[in-house]
Order: sequence, then C-alpha cells, then structure tokens
Amino acid sequence: MQSQKDKVLTRGIQIINENPTLFKALEDFEKTGKLILKTRLNFTIDRDTAKKFRDYCKKNRLNMSEIVEELIKKNTPKNLN
Repeated sequence: MQSQKDKVLTRGIQIINENPTLFKALEDFEKTGKLILKTRLNFTIDRDTAKKFRDYCKKNRLNMSEIVEELIKKNTPKNLN
C-alpha cells in the first residue's frame, strides 16, 4: 500500500506535469520577482483585417489577445494544446 507521503509526492509530480507553464512561470518569478504567464508574439496580418478586428474588439470591449489565443487552441491539434 502506498504511504501518504508517496501519494502526495505522486500527485505533486502529476500536477507539475499537467501545468508545466505555470511552474515555469513560478521558476521565473523566483529568479526575477515578476510573474509573467504570457509570451509576446508578432504576426503580419492584412491591414484592413487588422483594423476591422481591432475596431470590433474595441466596440465590443473584447481582448484581442484572448480571442486570438482561443482561435489558436480551437484550430490546432489537441496534442499541441
């Protein structure tokens, strides 16, 4: 039978494996004192499309980055998410 200590250790390792970006952010926080969970990316997008998207998000009080992130998650294979 698995001891309580072993159960806690096993569950801890499982949580780390399920949330690697969170634990990477905590490691970075320990080094820098700043907690950053996002990465900045640069894309080239058609000027008119970008303007329409920006205007739409502003009018509807939406976060552009959140929408793009959700679309990426929705449109990539499950093993990449």
